[in-house]
Amino acid sequence: MGRSLRSVLIAAGVLAALGIILAVVLFTAPKEENSSSSLPIDFGWDEDDGVNITKHFVDSALRVCVKNSEGEFEILRDSRTNADGKEEYFWKTDALGNVAPDELQLKYFVETFAGLVGESVVEEGTENLSRYGLDSPRAVVELDFDDGLSTEVDLGIRNPLKDNLVYCRYQNTVYLVDYSAVEKAFHDARSFAELILTEAYNEDTGYPEYIKIESRDNTEPVELELIEARKDIDDTVLKNSYRLKSPFSIELDSESGGKLYSGLCGLMMNACEFLEKSDENLAACGLDDPAVRVSYKYNGKESELLIGNKCGDGYYAALSGTDGIFSIAESRAPWVGFNLFTVISKRPVGAYIYHCESIDVILPEEELRFTIDDESKLFYMNGREIPSAEFKELYTKLTGSFGEELYLTQTDGAPVLTVRFNYKSDCTAIYGGSSDTLSFNSFDGRKYAVNFNGKTIFKVGEITVNDLVESVKALGRE
Repeated sequence: MGRSLRSVLIAAGVLAALGIILAVVLFTAPKEENSSSSLPIDFGWDEDDGVNITKHFVDSALRVCVKNSEGEFEILRDSRTNADGKEEYFWKTDALGNVAPDELQLKYFVETFAGLVGESVVEEGTENLSRYGLDSPRAVVELDFDDGLSTEVDLGIRNPLKDNLVYCRYQNTVYLVDYSAVEKAFHDARSFAELILTEAYNEDTGYPEYIKIESRDNTEPVELELIEARKDIDDTVLKNSYRLKSPFSIELDSESGGKLYSGLCGLMMNACEFLEKSDENLAACGLDDPAVRVSYKYNGKESELLIGNKCGDGYYAALSGTDGIFSIAESRAPWVGFNLFTVISKRPVGAYIYHCESIDVILPEEELRFTIDDESKLFYMNGREIPSAEFKELYTKLTGSFGEELYLTQTDGAPVLTVRFNYKSDCTAIYGGSSDTLSFNSFDGRKYAVNFNGKTIFKVGEITVNDLVESVKALGRE
């Protein structure tokens, strides 16, 4: 081995030994208490998410006080035993009076300011606060923590170039923070009111048992009643639905009509407008003489929803047994100005075929009685067995859609076809009676009036009626 190569190897060995000695010294030497190599406290925030400002957890917040141009209110920490028998913290405010608070919104607000995160640092130690609207803050949020710290966050104007950000100051440093996260600090305590006033639908609550809608747009009340789940002609199990009980009896359309009852489940408001239902407030909102009054029974409780004057894009509303006057979005108030024709089923009869004991079909020249044997699934016409497929096809037509046009003027012309559906005794509760009668009466040449249980409800074209009559006659000739 050459001398030069031997020298290189010896030098490399010496350097490696020195490196090992240095590593041992570094890792075994005692660290000073404030050494920069000490591990930082992990607050659970990701630095990539922004700038950590207040650096506390929600459970450590004892008190939050909000001050702004609308006044001030406090949010306080309290404790209770949860369903698992463990103690848990929650936050409350007395500023809402008897109006129920949204506890999740209170907790989220406290959590936001306890561990406030900014998008960026704007300026440290500035004395020119006016440029940020912080010389006279738009809102001040005072914070008391269980570690003894009492501090505050000042909120100023929104960033002119980024409207979704707002300036805030904490301990003489100005930051930009997300406006939507701190927005409630600019409002009064009403922004923390619970806005879901009824329990959401579930298997235990079901849907409302009945609904009565009284409004200035209708001369008489509209009443709805619940229909129990049943089957369709093809044995498909239908969900619970509703029947219009007044001003005439017919089932509701499952989609457009369904909003009239599903809207009462998990009834959601836009905002709390007044904390008190004083006579003065009710009158100011048009709720002393409401435009719409919805009476209903849901989850075993009878309630009344009042809807009054316009409020922004919605209406003022109040619910019996619930403090406060609220606003409700127009899209969540289907009881206002609804068109009866758009919410009812265009099928006057929607009975499950095996719920019928018999069906009487009356033509001007003959009468036919169809009987249905539920056990054997056989069908008879005037005592004679007929093919199942052909009768089911006729039944589908007899229970079809005839609602081409809503027409409520009573018309009692000569019927060209009358069909009476006779229900089994154990099914009368489902259909509100022992039978339903459908007749097609002469009207104005090309139209027939559709009478349901003696009351005119629709107009229908002669082509539809002629096809129905021919189908009955064709089966009768077999």
